Amino acid sequence: MYSVMIVDDEELVLRSFAYTIQNHAPAFRVCAQASSGLDALELAKDNNPDIVILDIAMPGLDGLETLEQLREVNPDLQCILSTAYERFDLAQRAIPLGVFRYLVKPVGKKTLLEALEGAGQQIESRRKLSQEHRQDAQRLTHSHRLEEEHFMQELLCGTLDGESWNLYRRSLWISADRGFILVLSARGGSSDASPGGFTDLRRVYREFVDWVNHRVQCFALDIGRLVLFIVTRRESSFFQGDLTARAEDLGLVDLRMGWGSTQPYDTLDESYKEALAMITRSPGNRQSHRRQERDRILAIQHSLKRCEELGTGVFLENLREYWRFLIQEYPVGIAKNKILVALTAAQEGLTVFVEELPDLGVEIADLETQDQVAAWLDTAGRMICAAARLQIQSNLPRVLHHAMLMIQQHYDQALQLSSLARECGVNPNYLGRLFKEYLHTTFVDYLNSIRLHQAEQLMAKGTLRLKEVSWAVGYRDPNYFSRIFKKYRGQTPKEFIALSDQEVSHG
Repeated sequence: MYSVMIVDDEELVLRSFAYTIQNHAPAFRVCAQASSGLDALELAKDNNPDIVILDIAMPGLDGLETLEQLREVNPDLQCILSTAYERFDLAQRAIPLGVFRYLVKPVGKKTLLEALEGAGQQIESRRKLSQEHRQDAQRLTHSHRLEEEHFMQELLCGTLDGESWNLYRRSLWISADRGFILVLSARGGSSDASPGGFTDLRRVYREFVDWVNHRVQCFALDIGRLVLFIVTRRESSFFQGDLTARAEDLGLVDLRMGWGSTQPYDTLDESYKEALAMITRSPGNRQSHRRQERDRILAIQHSLKRCEELGTGVFLENLREYWRFLIQEYPVGIAKNKILVALTAAQEGLTVFVEELPDLGVEIADLETQDQVAAWLDTAGRMICAAARLQIQSNLPRVLHHAMLMIQQHYDQALQLSSLARECGVNPNYLGRLFKEYLHTTFVDYLNSIRLHQAEQLMAKGTLRLKEVSWAVGYRDPNYFSRIFKKYRGQTPKEFIALSDQEVSHG
């Protein structure tokens, strides 16, 4: 459906055009009506029309001056000009502005509908051409990188099923169904002590990934340390010499590498665990031990800064990994103090106040066992991530913020990007781009994250059956709800409930 803004200083013309469109042009909708050029400029900002029907002879800002300013905001806007007189001089001025059709009043129903139909065809042709260009450049777009990150997250968590693997394999052109995981952790060179040190390290990581990709296909995820999925049927030992030599040539400080064995796609999480086990082995001296702690804290801070992009799961996994490290090295009391320091440091960049955020020092002081702290970390970590996301959202465009509020208020209904965009007065492609540009996610993933969060709250209360929970959060098929929950959370709803019951009993 195409949105149309009508601009004319005659009320009768506005009503006539609007009536014709509403009753005889089902593919078009009137998104705004303006009686002056200035009103049109304001309404266009809020409604982002696809087509404008514009009267030339208006008091104040005339139609052509209005169109010039509209073009600055939306170069793709289709314009149909209307006037009471045939004037060659106006037609000449309109040509460089890319006017689609020039209509002389009174405009008949058939003439108006034909003009709209032609403008719609122009829009559709342009969209198709733009879509083809985007598809040609897909591997270079942000959405493609986002897909790779989602793929890596599922791969490392062990949540990829056969259907998802086949979809990823086709879209990402994965050359084999086996491979191994390489983990690299380091500091930058002398620049690491400067404010730009961490950025420099990420640049070096990208250079290393490019070097690897010229020799064998790989996919990378930067979560404070570099994690690579190297696609190959060969054993990982075949590559270790070259990979180690190249990594050492990068000039990084405190370089540590770990690699797992070559595994099929559905057990690559085991390869990841093997790589982590190798990289986290302490050589036994105090200096190396402190470096490992620092690297884990950096990974926690980094994953919180990118929580909208990487998801809450990466931040939580970094917290869990650091806690596992601490309880192997320290008594529980000291380990609690250190994890509290890490959480406090992670929150330092947050300027948004969240009322529900607990007093971390008070809460952790009451916990006695390792399991209690581990369970508490998940809850506190999710709240901290929520605060980080709220801070990101505070600087969002008004249209996107409105769309997010609509989802949060109506997640239990059948929501689609097209209907949400219509409610926000923009086209679906534009709204979809806002989700990717500002939230680094898609509309579908954002909607699912809201629904699943609400589902977790309901299941934790234990007052509803699974089918009722599914319906309450917008999933009309309980089986589909279970599949989505497993995909995003790495466990089934029943497993989540069982774990929640265990935490309650331990508490």
